[in-house]
Amino acid sequence: MKLVDLLIEGGFASSLTQNTALTPNVVEECVVIYNRFVVDFNKYLSNKSMPNVKAGTPVGSSKYYKKDLQSNPKKEYGDVDMLFYIPRMEELSDNKNKTLYYKEIEAFTEGRDDIKSTGENFIIVKLKNGEYAQIDLVSAYWEDRDWIEGRMTPEYGTKGAVGGYMYSALAEVLNLTMGGHSGAQMKIKGGKPVKFTTPKYDELLTVSRSIKTFGLDICRKYFELAGEDPKKMKVSDSLRKNPGVNPKDMKNSDIALTIKAIGDTLELNDLFGNGALSHLSSKEDYMEKIRTVYEQKMKKAIESSKFDKAYQAGEIGAKKADKAKETLRQGMEKALQYLSEHIYSI
Repeated sequence: MKLVDLLIEGGFASSLTQNTALTPNVVEECVVIYNRFVVDFNKYLSNKSMPNVKAGTPVGSSKYYKKDLQSNPKKEYGDVDMLFYIPRMEELSDNKNKTLYYKEIEAFTEGRDDIKSTGENFIIVKLKNGEYAQIDLVSAYWEDRDWIEGRMTPEYGTKGAVGGYMYSALAEVLNLTMGGHSGAQMKIKGGKPVKFTTPKYDELLTVSRSIKTFGLDICRKYFELAGEDPKKMKVSDSLRKNPGVNPKDMKNSDIALTIKAIGDTLELNDLFGNGALSHLSSKEDYMEKIRTVYEQKMKKAIESSKFDKAYQAGEIGAKKADKAKETLRQGMEKALQYLSEHIYSI
């Protein structure tokens, strides 16, 4: 599925599921159904001599369903996102690779009432009470599991978009991609990073596969692009303290600290305004652009057409959409504070 869809966390792809309350108990049932589905699907794949898939854990806000079972059993999630590990088919592009398995799921579930698929990045499952729930399939490769599990873990009690778009804003400003699937990557053309949307380029570099050290890894790559030995790079105190984030204790404030620490270290090494970073005049320019891009992305998410089906489903669906939007607004305001506060110095 597209990262933006996961970040918005709507679960609004089918009107069949709009009135289903995705409580911790329902997520727990969905996890059981999903694991059983993967076992059965692999039998189907084996009969076709196709490589098997692997079931992953929940990501997004529903990752915390076990904690919420104890502390907040009436909590409702926007959706249920499950990691879905597919084998890498070297002869196929990533999109064709995913589509191949989605279409096989559609064929496997054809005519069934307990599990439904339209060949897209989700399945609809029937619960014990007769209601239906949507499980979004977050496709990834097994070798990328450490990055994706950390990258798609939100701060407890927040929407995934709030922290997720901080990564996206950082990536856009620094000409990277930091999606959930392959780590932090960079396209090189003519010896310099280019916007990741650039269709023709010379080289694709993986800058970091570690959510714990992505900030340090990004700085080292830009120092290397300046023709310097990464081992000789000066590291700011802020980056020593915040080289990345802790996936076991995810906090949006920590993402912001790492973003600011990257700026500190790039400034400390006189990288702004030169070479690969000639489009950024200073640390202040870097931070201002990140805040601007972040706010734009969040506002677009809040007004996403993804919520339209919820409004069309009636009063319950409309209330869910309104609540999700308000949660996104509040999260955006808090994140912008994190990105604006001067809470440390080099």
